[in-house]
Amino acid sequence: REDICPDTMTQLQNLERFSCPLCLFLFNEPVSLPCGHCYCMQCANKHLDHEEDSGIYSCPECRQEFVSRPLLVRNNILAFVVEELRKTEGSNEDCVDITDGPCRSPPRQHPHSAGPGDVACDVCCEVKLKAVKSCLQCIASFCEDHLQPHFDVPPLRKHKLVAATAELENSICSKHYEVMKIFCRTDQSCICYLCSKEEHKGHEKVSAAAERNEKQNDLQGSRKRIYSKIKRREKDMMTFQQVEDSINVSVENALAHTENVFTDLCKIIEKNLSVIKEKAISRQKAEVSRFKKLRESVHQEIAELREKDRKLENLSRTDDDISFLLNYSSLAQCEDHPSIRIRRLRQFEKVPAVVLEAKDKILDVLDRECAKIIMTISGTTASSEPEPQAYKETRDVPDSREGVKTPDLILENRKDDPVSTFDISNSSDDHITKKRPNFSKGRDKFLQYARPIAMDPSTANPHLFLSKENRKVVFSSEELCYSASPQRFAYSWQVLSQESLTGRCYLEVERSGRGVLVAVSYKDISKDGTFRQCMFGDNEKSWALDCFKNSYEFRHNGIRTSIPGTWSSRVGVFVDHDAGLLLFFSISDTMILLHKVQTTFTQPLYAGLWLSDGAAAEVCKLV
Repeated sequence: REDICPDTMTQLQNLERFSCPLCLFLFNEPVSLPCGHCYCMQCANKHLDHEEDSGIYSCPECRQEFVSRPLLVRNNILAFVVEELRKTEGSNEDCVDITDGPCRSPPRQHPHSAGPGDVACDVCCEVKLKAVKSCLQCIASFCEDHLQPHFDVPPLRKHKLVAATAELENSICSKHYEVMKIFCRTDQSCICYLCSKEEHKGHEKVSAAAERNEKQNDLQGSRKRIYSKIKRREKDMMTFQQVEDSINVSVENALAHTENVFTDLCKIIEKNLSVIKEKAISRQKAEVSRFKKLRESVHQEIAELREKDRKLENLSRTDDDISFLLNYSSLAQCEDHPSIRIRRLRQFEKVPAVVLEAKDKILDVLDRECAKIIMTISGTTASSEPEPQAYKETRDVPDSREGVKTPDLILENRKDDPVSTFDISNSSDDHITKKRPNFSKGRDKFLQYARPIAMDPSTANPHLFLSKENRKVVFSSEELCYSASPQRFAYSWQVLSQESLTGRCYLEVERSGRGVLVAVSYKDISKDGTFRQCMFGDNEKSWALDCFKNSYEFRHNGIRTSIPGTWSSRVGVFVDHDAGLLLFFSISDTMILLHKVQTTFTQPLYAGLWLSDGAAAEVCKLV
C-alpha cells in the first residue's frame, strides 16, 4: 500500500508477528501449549472445549495430540512485549487505527453475524460471523475472512470445501478420528482409510464420491415413488375430510333428533303432570262438595233436633195434662236417620308411593335405553361393558359348550367342596347368542327338594289378596282391611312366605297378568322404608327375577341384568342355602336355566312375590 508510511508498515508487521493465529488479533493474555505455540487464553480454551467431546486434544497449528487436556501456561514475556506494542501503537493512532479485535473489546454487531439456525464460523471468537464454507479436512466452518487462507495457501487449496454445515462430526470416523472418504459396500457404511485396512479389509470398497454418483441415479426413482405416495396420501386426506364432514353432519343430526325427542318427552311428562293435577283437583272438589252437603245436612238435622228438644223441655214444664198428652205424641217421635259412614280417602295417601314407584320404573327404562344409545354411539354391545363391581357375585348363564350339571352332579361336587357346586364360569359372550342349558330330564331331581310353601298374611300389602291356603296371591285395586302388623309391607305390593328356605329347597310359581317379581329375601328387609329399601331386588337383602310379558330381568342391589330367553308362565327357583347357590328356571315343556347366583347367604331366606296391577301368582303345590 503506497500511501502507508514506513513506520506504519513496521507496525503492521509487528501486529502480524504478535497476533493470535486463531483470532488474528493481538494476543490477549497469551498462553502456551506444551508444544510451544501461543494463543489467547480465550481462544485456546474455546479450541480445547471444541475437542472435549472427542477426548483427544491437539494444537491448532502443529496438530500435536495430547492424551489429556493440556495445561495452559501464561507466557509472561510475550504478554510484556504485546503490552509495550500496544503502548507504542497508542501514541501513533493518527497513522493507523489499531483495534484489539473481538477478543479484547465488547462485541459489536456485525451485518454478517450468525443468527439462529445459521452455521457459525469456528474461528471467530467474540462476534461469530456466519460461515460460508465448511472444510472436510479441517473439520471446521469458516466465514469469508477466515476462509481466505484456503484460497491463498497452496496446501489448503487441496482441501475439499462444501456448503456450510453443522454436521461435520458425521464425516469423522469415531474410532480413528479421520475423515471418512471410502464407502464399504459389504457393510453399507462410510469408513476412513484406516478402517479400510483393518476391520473392512477384503470388503468391496469404493470412494464415497463414486458411491454417491451411483446413488444419485437411484434418487430420482425414489423421488418418484415418494411423490406417488404423497399423491395417495393426499387422496386419503381428502377422503378423511369427507368422512369427518359426514361424521359432523351425522352427529349434528343425531343430536338434533335426540334433543327433539327428549324435548317431546319432557312435554309429555308435563302434560301428564297437568292431567294428574287436574284429576286430583277435580276429585278434591268433588269430595269436598260431598262433605259440604253432608255437613249442611247434619247441621240442619242438629238444628231440628235442638228445636224439638226445646219444645219437649217446655212441654215437660206445662201443668195442663191434656195439652201434654196431645203434643207429646208428635214431639216424642224421632226419625231414625241412618248413620253416616265416613270413608276416609286413603288413595291420596298412596299416591306418593305410586309416584315413587313410577319414577323408579321410568328411571330404570330411561337408564337402560340411554345405555343402549350410548353403546350405539360407541359402536359397542352390552357384552363389551365391564362387569359392575357390585355385581361380581352373580354369574352369567353357561355357554352350551360347557357341561350341563344335574342335581346328582351338584351333590357329587358338594362331597369335595360345598361352595363349588354348579361352577359356571363367567363368559363375555352376548346373552342373545347363548343357547341355554336344558334341564328337562333333570327336573325330577329338583322336585325331590320341593316343600309346601305358603305366603304369610301378616306381611302382605293391603292390595294383595291371599287364597288357596295362602299359596295364591292376587292384586286388588281396592285396599283390603288387614290388621296392623309391623311385618306388613306398607307401600310395596309384596308378600313373604311363612316358611324359610333352609338347606336345599325348590319351588315353582305360576303367574299371570302383567308383571310379577319372584324373589328370595331376608326377613328383615324394610317394610315401610324408601322404595329402594323395600323393593325386591333393589337392595342387598333380596334377589329377584322380574318376569315381563316376553322377557326376564334379574335384579340385586339395584343392579339389573336383562335375560332374553324362552318365556313361560311358570318359574322355578332352587336354593342351596349352605352353598350360597340360587338358580332361576323357565318351566314349560322344557326346564331352561335362566340365571345363577353364587354368593354367601348370611341369614335365612324367604320366598317373596311382588305383583303389578292386575297380576296374579300362585306357588305351585308340588308335594
